This record gives sequence, C-alpha cells and structure tokens, in this order.
Amino acid sequence: MIRLFIAAVIFISAAMGTADAQTFTPEQKKAIEKIVADYIKDNPEKLASSLDALQEKMLKEQEAALKKQIKASQKELSDNPKDPIIGNPKGDVVIVEFFDYNCGYCKVMFPKVIDFVKKDGNTKWVLKEMPILMEGSGAASKVALAAKKQGKYEEIHKAFMEHKGQIGEKKALEIAKKHNLDMVKLQKDMASKEIQDILDANRALALKLQVSGIPVFFIGDEMKGGAFDEKELPELAKKIRAEKKK
Repeated sequence: MIRLFIAAVIFISAAMGTADAQTFTPEQKKAIEKIVADYIKDNPEKLASSLDALQEKMLKEQEAALKKQIKASQKELSDNPKDPIIGNPKGDVVIVEFFDYNCGYCKVMFPKVIDFVKKDGNTKWVLKEMPILMEGSGAASKVALAAKKQGKYEEIHKAFMEHKGQIGEKKALEIAKKHNLDMVKLQKDMASKEIQDILDANRALALKLQVSGIPVFFIGDEMKGGAFDEKELPELAKKIRAEKKK
C-alpha cells in the first residue's frame, strides 16, 4: 500500500507539473485523481515493478558514488603515517578497518583477519580507531595509540581484542601495565593533542565515507560492514592483485 500511495503522488505531481495548477478546474483535478486511482487498482504489478526498478537504479548510483569517494580517499585511508599497521607495511593489498574495542563483531573478525594477514605475508592492515560505543572505548583507543609510540601497538591491540568483556580506561591501563609499557609516558601520550587529532580525523573520514556502524572494512574499492566470511579475504586479495596486473 505504501508503494502504491507513493506512485499515486508521483503520477499526480507529474500530471500537475505539465501545466500551471491554476489551469485545472476542481472537476479536472478529480478526473486526474480518478485516472491515477483506477490505473493503480488495475495495474498494481506495473507500479511495483517500476518502483523496484527505480530503487535499484538509485542503489546503483549510490554504490557508484561511494566507490568514487573511496577511490578519492585512498591516501587518507591507507597512507596516513600516523595510523597503526599490522602485517606488511608495503603490502600490495590493503585492508582498512574502522573499529571499537567494545564491539562484539570487531572481536569476532579480529582472529579471522589477522590469520589471513599473517599467512598471506603481503597484506597491509590499517587500523582506524573509532571509539563510538561507550565512554570507555575512547580511553581504550587512546591507550592503544599511546602504546604505538612505544612500539607495542600490535601487542596491545591483540590483548584488547582478545579480552572477554568491556574495556574502559581502568582495564586498558591494567592490560598495558601487564605488557610492561612505560606507564608515565603512556598516560602523558594519551592526553596529547596528537592522539586526539588522530581520533578526530578518523571520525571525519568515516563520515565522508558513510560509515554508520562498526566494524567496517575497506578492501580495494569494496566496503564491507559487520562480520563476514573469512573466505572472502583471499578472494578479494586475488581480485585486487589480478586487477593490478592489467
């Protein structure tokens, strides 16, 4: 019924748009409305089909626009020197992930992605901290980014992702201490403008790329949201490498 109502509005608007609305008498307007109502009643499948085609066209246009935006944002996505990297920094395949340490799906994907990255040997995994789920997520991200300054980002990232339960500032600092980080330096770096700027830049980029949830992965010009089958990773890598050879 909603589709039919929308269609009726479209057809009536189109009819009215062919001439100044003031040129139609009340009787003519009623006649137009009756024609539209009768057509809807007699041909509902045609209207549904037309609306489905329009929706599909709009989705394709949105996908094309997003791919164009992804391509235009490649430097921000994969070549920001401030971003943490796991895997091969010079890899010919790049995986970019936006995530939160308190995201269940992010934790589900972590072992799948790191397993692929380690086995492949020629993939660069760029981590975009995007703490959005709870207040403690921001502190956890700051601890991880501060650990990067001590050369221990991967170690802390792994520990946070494998932790069962929520991670706030207290738990994040406890884990960092167990991994023998310089806690005075860590907390000083956590409070720095540099680390806050990284988080702000990640949020701005996510907004530009229409990231509305986490985890979100960018692999080549593909955007994949949520948990997905790890078997897709080698397939996507193969596709990207094949395209580079053309």
